Amino acid sequence: MHLKSILRRGVVIAAAAALSGALFTGGAAASISPSADGDMGALFNCATYPSDQQVTRSQVLARAQTWIDARVPYSQAACHDNQQGSYRTDCSGYVSMAWGLRRSFTTSDIHLVSHTIARSDLRPGDALNNAGSHMALFVGWADAARTKPIVREQAGPPGDPTAERVWSSATAAGYTPIRYNNVVETNNAHPRFVFVNAAGDVFAKDDPYGAWVGFFSGGVTKVVASGDWTGVLAGGNFYAKQGLYGSWLTLAGGGDVRDIAVSGNRFAFVSGAGLFAKDGVYSSWVEQGSAGSRVVLDGDWIGFLGGGVFYAKKGLYGAWLTMSGGGGVTDIAIEGDRFAYATNGGVYAKDGAYSSWVTLGGGGTKVVLDGDWIGVLSGGNFHAKQGLYGSWLALAGGGGVTDITMSGGWFGMAAGGNFLAKQGEYSSWTTFAGGGQVIATAITSVG
Repeated sequence: MHLKSILRRGVVIAAAAALSGALFTGGAAASISPSADGDMGALFNCATYPSDQQVTRSQVLARAQTWIDARVPYSQAACHDNQQGSYRTDCSGYVSMAWGLRRSFTTSDIHLVSHTIARSDLRPGDALNNAGSHMALFVGWADAARTKPIVREQAGPPGDPTAERVWSSATAAGYTPIRYNNVVETNNAHPRFVFVNAAGDVFAKDDPYGAWVGFFSGGVTKVVASGDWTGVLAGGNFYAKQGLYGSWLTLAGGGDVRDIAVSGNRFAFVSGAGLFAKDGVYSSWVEQGSAGSRVVLDGDWIGFLGGGVFYAKKGLYGAWLTMSGGGGVTDIAIEGDRFAYATNGGVYAKDGAYSSWVTLGGGGTKVVLDGDWIGVLSGGNFHAKQGLYGSWLALAGGGGVTDITMSGGWFGMAAGGNFLAKQGEYSSWTTFAGGGQVIATAITSVG
């Protein structure tokens, strides 16, 4: 927030006169009194709150999105009120709101609630600050070299709305990376990204902007990932490996495997001979039932799609439950104690094996679950919602999506033959692998 920011396009903004004696929701205006570095100092706080909140990174991004959705106009002489509170509508007021601070800080005193970090350690929800001038919220990197940040910012000239944009390397170089002292790191896990191309080659990486590692050569028609394990279906056989550089193990041969699943240390496959599962790669397979078309795993649960019917059981030796009959099920998913399935006419989910199904919307060809998130591939579009009763978000339209995946707050898809991913539902899509040859994708959390 620099004094010169009220001088735009040759127009002098009579801010002092406008502010004098003006009242704002939650607080009173103060006269302009620039600090020595040219920053506006404690211009006004709009509202003040008892303490600085503790927030997760996903909460920071969700709070920041509310101003983008509302197209809040930039002003150093106004407040914006919503469910997040009342904050000054300039750059530092915006970051203060996103972080849930006790008042609207400035670029010159934001150091009181933050600390400097290495540029290489920037994570979504951190900020870039130029004391006395401007600051913005960091969302991610737009390039593999990590020089062009994707930011959300409240920037002038007056009246311009809150926006997400990409900064040039030269612009970014003038800013100091900072981290909010009260940000809550939910876990130390890192994402792993995997995709299959049209030749059946598999590639993987553990860094969103790192180099792809050649994983499996040719013939793969499906890839699954869970924790540090990756499984592939190739030539009717089930192979699995641990880590990026481990050796592939043949878990099931014979050329008749139709579907595979991995969850933690449990493995399962479907073949013409039936459904089989085991705990541990070196243990013996335990037959679970007759042949079907689909198997899913999560925790101790095993899900099975056979004859258009969704079955589930807990443990290798539990009894099968008929979750949904009628013969029209096209896909199934399990996450924790949540179950979901899709038909051509609808998508359904429930929390608990014995609870009632909740109708979520129209039909789909694929349904995925991650934490409280439910994702559906329908008509070539990617839709997602949080919770059974949340509103659907159109994450990707246009009819070109062919595969979807979600894990640990990451969303991924194959669209137009490319692998695109983003962290957080409101961030922008980044192309992880292009070339028009991607046919299947997977994301998992490792660690």
